[in-house]
Amino acid sequence: MIIEVYKCKTTGKLFEMHEKSKYLTHIRKVRKELNAKREYAKIKTEFKDWLDAEKDQIAELDEIVPWVLKNQKHIMKAYNAFGGGNWGDKAHPDTDTFTKLTLTGKYSDSVPNTHSCPSIGVTNWGGRVSGAPRGYPGYHCRIEGTLIRDKKHNGSYPANDIMKLIGIHTSTGGGGNESWGYSAEVFLADWPGLERTMIVNKLKGIS
Repeated sequence: MIIEVYKCKTTGKLFEMHEKSKYLTHIRKVRKELNAKREYAKIKTEFKDWLDAEKDQIAELDEIVPWVLKNQKHIMKAYNAFGGGNWGDKAHPDTDTFTKLTLTGKYSDSVPNTHSCPSIGVTNWGGRVSGAPRGYPGYHCRIEGTLIRDKKHNGSYPANDIMKLIGIHTSTGGGGNESWGYSAEVFLADWPGLERTMIVNKLKGIS
């Protein structure tokens, strides 16, 4: 006896002929997942170069927030591609949106590197690394914001993780998604446009 079924070529899952609607739903889900995987693979390959090029164009600290808000969906997808998607509700679904964001800071020639450092630097808690710097040029900052999430995702708080992905090193702080805030460090070495502006200002005698 011959039994006809629908078979998904990707997963191998079988559906009986009267389950056509389930089969089509399954096919759409599989295609969506495959498209997401291809997109994530592309982002992982290109994100660092994209981020470096974007940062090179950011000349002032107050330009960071508009840039983040404008590019938040791309940054969230990169966060998922680099591992956020493995952390359950800490991943960013399409419905996540930063609606408010503020970043204020004060420049210092030596922002302590006790817990964080530039991508090309080292941490040095209490000077325990002999010969390593005790700080790097950058900004002592305060970052605050609102991340709107669906109720089913609102039990976790990924805002600080995504900020670290782009080079805003959050530290003490917290709060719910609707109102969170952290102390943070922004190192010039991570933001070449900011570093270039600071060099020019110093040459001009602007503090």
